[in-house]
Formats: sequence, C-alpha cells, structure tokens
Amino acid sequence: MNDMCNNCICLNVDCKGSQETVWTGCVSKKTATINTTTNIEELKKKIEEQEQENIRLFELIPIASHEDPRNEKAEPILKQWREGSTKIKSLLNELYQLEMKERDERIANGKNIKEIKTFVNGFGEATNKYITSSTYERAENRRLKEVLSFMGSR
Repeated sequence: MNDMCNNCICLNVDCKGSQETVWTGCVSKKTATINTTTNIEELKKKIEEQEQENIRLFELIPIASHEDPRNEKAEPILKQWREGSTKIKSLLNELYQLEMKERDERIANGKNIKEIKTFVNGFGEATNKYITSSTYERAENRRLKEVLSFMGSR
C-alpha cells in the first residue's frame, strides 16, 4: 500500500487505498485533527509493537541449507518483515512530523520550554545543568563569528 494512505481516515471507509507509488498526493486524503500529545504517544506505542513484530519475524527466518540454497522458504517471512520495516519508517516519519508540529505550536503559544540537554562536567559526570561562564560564552561567540566571516569571504 502507498505510504500516503497510512494516516488517511478514508482508508477502508470511502477508499481502499492505492498501490501506485509514483503519486505525490491524493484527492480524497483526509487526516484527523487529534490532540498531538496523545497521538504522539499512540504512535510511539505502534512503533514499539511493530518493532517487536519485526524482531519476532526476523527470528523466524530460516537459514539457507543444501536442500534450499536460495532460501526460498524464507521469502514469505522476508516479505512480511520488509513490509513491517516500511511501516516502521512511515510511522517514524509521521512521529517526527507530529513532534515538529507540537514544538511549533508550543513556540507559537509562548511555551518555549528549553529542551533539556545532557552535558559533561569537569569530573566527567553527565548533568542536565548548563554550567558555563559569560567569558567563555563571549569567547565562543567571537570565535564563531570569526569562522563564519572566514567562510563567507571564500
């Protein structure tokens, strides 16, 4: 099935989906507008379930033998595994789009929460605290400007 049909609410209702892969859009495509945070959690759950299914399928793939050197017995399982991998990729792409949309909505609403990053302090310990000095930041910004001006003059 075409990737564009995956999140369409018309699928299996008004439309049976498309097998064409050269299309870039669909006239009858409709997507639901649902709360993005719950949708993100549902997508993460679907991705986890599909990953577990792919692991199960991968473990079922038989090894080639002298009787079946081309491993033709594995083809149906491999086909299911490949379809599952394609589904995971499309779900991850959809998850990325939803997360970007949610981030943009937070920024638009003024809820720009600084993302927590992990830093390594002087003792080699991981911490969430951003420890620096204003002198270091000024020197870093000055060096960044010097590099960008050097690159711009080329």
